[in-house]
Amino acid sequence: SAASDVYKRQVEEIITMKNLKCFNFAVLTVFFSTFFAITAAYADSPGSKVLAHWRFEQIQNLNGELAPSVVGQPLTANDRGPVDPHPFVYDDTGNGNFLQVQGSYPSPIVFSDDVPAPYVDGKPNTRSLAIKRGEYVVNMDRSLPYYDLRKSWTIEASLKCNLLGTEQVFLCKEGLRGNMVGDAFIGGQITGDVSIGFDNMHQKYFVEVLCAKGKPQRIVAGDVVEAGKWYDVRAHAIFNTNTGQTTLSFEVKASGQPSFGKPNTIKFDGHALKRNAGR
Repeated sequence: SAASDVYKRQVEEIITMKNLKCFNFAVLTVFFSTFFAITAAYADSPGSKVLAHWRFEQIQNLNGELAPSVVGQPLTANDRGPVDPHPFVYDDTGNGNFLQVQGSYPSPIVFSDDVPAPYVDGKPNTRSLAIKRGEYVVNMDRSLPYYDLRKSWTIEASLKCNLLGTEQVFLCKEGLRGNMVGDAFIGGQITGDVSIGFDNMHQKYFVEVLCAKGKPQRIVAGDVVEAGKWYDVRAHAIFNTNTGQTTLSFEVKASGQPSFGKPNTIKFDGHALKRNAGR
């Protein structure tokens, strides 16, 4: 659901991802039914700024008018792009980084009334996304793809998995895309620049970042995940200009707990996020 206003003021520079510079946001999974709610904060230096915040409470029509999201209904689109009556998930920052459907129509991703808490930051919290497969993205005509997030970023989300038998990715920045030539993947990268999901080997949530050497760096955190239970996750990366290294941290707690515990942390060479990744 939503990150606290206090935390938003404290963070240095913050994000969420799916293709940036070509940054393009997406909620992504192809596995089973997963209820999903996310708050993302992003920032360009100097200072901090929340770049995108999706509460899923409202949709924005093509004429700019807002309307409540409807339980059981997906975003709507055709081969030419988003269409009414439900073209966009509204971005509560006012920055216009709306989510829209990509792929199959109608989308199997629908709004849900299953939420981790009835109120967040004093506001009613009544909606999440029920994800079975497919993806919602921030398109390239929005501002989010063009922020420079190499110095620092933070992602916060609330997640609930109903099935735990396979690895699942809920949010990612895809990075350089390639093509399938026969049975071979040519010209791109297999892993995303950044991914948040569920690791079925450890039975825990994870964050994974592709470092400067092209090797994915993964952290799991928190207790073993229980099916049908809401959890809050927070990932943060900050680049040290003196050492040329990034510190990546990840925290997980059960929704409703007052605060996160000590984060799991690793360091890797290079910036906190690649800037020149394509969609």
